[in-house]
Amino acid sequence: MVSVIIPVYNVEKYLRECLDSVLAQTCTDLEIILVDDGSTDRSGSICDEYASADERFRVIHKPNGGQAEARNTGLDKARGEYVYFIDSDDYICPETIMSALECAERENADIVYFDAETVYEDFVDSDYTEVLKKQHCYRPAKGARIYAAHCRYGEAFSCLCLNLFRREIIEKNNIRFVKLPLCEDELFTPIVYLNAQKAVQLKKTLYYRRLRAGSVMSGKDTPERAASLAACISGYIAELGKYSPGSDERRLLLMRINSNINTMTYTYARLDRQGRKRTLPMLKAVSEAVSDIHCRPERSTKLRLDHPRLYYIARTAYQPFKKLRQKLR
Repeated sequence: MVSVIIPVYNVEKYLRECLDSVLAQTCTDLEIILVDDGSTDRSGSICDEYASADERFRVIHKPNGGQAEARNTGLDKARGEYVYFIDSDDYICPETIMSALECAERENADIVYFDAETVYEDFVDSDYTEVLKKQHCYRPAKGARIYAAHCRYGEAFSCLCLNLFRREIIEKNNIRFVKLPLCEDELFTPIVYLNAQKAVQLKKTLYYRRLRAGSVMSGKDTPERAASLAACISGYIAELGKYSPGSDERRLLLMRINSNINTMTYTYARLDRQGRKRTLPMLKAVSEAVSDIHCRPERSTKLRLDHPRLYYIARTAYQPFKKLRQKLR
């Protein structure tokens, strides 16, 4: 059985399309856990309507606590061998769960990952485009090695909903979502990969991710974004002690730390004066936290943290030359 967990909060406009796409699944051995996170619109009553029509739906109504808490509530109630998360304003193909489940059982995989199509709705941001389709083909391998390869090729999509997880991996390692200002899956997803013995690619587009005006991605350069990145770095550092030097797991964690530092300094450099004032203490705290670990390359990491605006200007100036060099290859 697959436990499908759907956190719900004020999405009455999109919720029926999401739930109908789950009802249309060719895989019928499902439990569908709807966590109504204190919705103030009709979302909660829509959940109850679907539950009264199909016994596979289970509805949990709770006070608003955020997406991380809602997902954790769903995990605590899940009983399936596999767990799959869907965002309540998105939808999936009819064969999504069956295709992923068959692949997991055929390959004895802990994670099956696949591609998504982005649906833009009133979202206009010339600086942001979202690509959730991997261009490379990856052989089945240990989760840490796979995710590190994704990072190297710039295809490390932390989007939770592009993965079917074996629930035992999550429960055995006591993995739960940490409440962050934005994007809780940026910490959760890599940690699950760290603990997976086998991850397998399913090269199909099976998920439709809706990007709306006013969504979290439209506010990507904010102090809240920087705070989320800093929390992820702290989470990765906490995991480092579990793994020996030179291991795939440790290499992956160091890659994620460096990547998040890079993104955090870019975020800082693009903020206004007040935003930088709020974010600077976070950068200093991260600098202190990473001072005792060997990030690669160490000097570059220190430069990013101590002089984020200078680093951003230098990297921005270098980008046209980098693109030209890639074209000439």
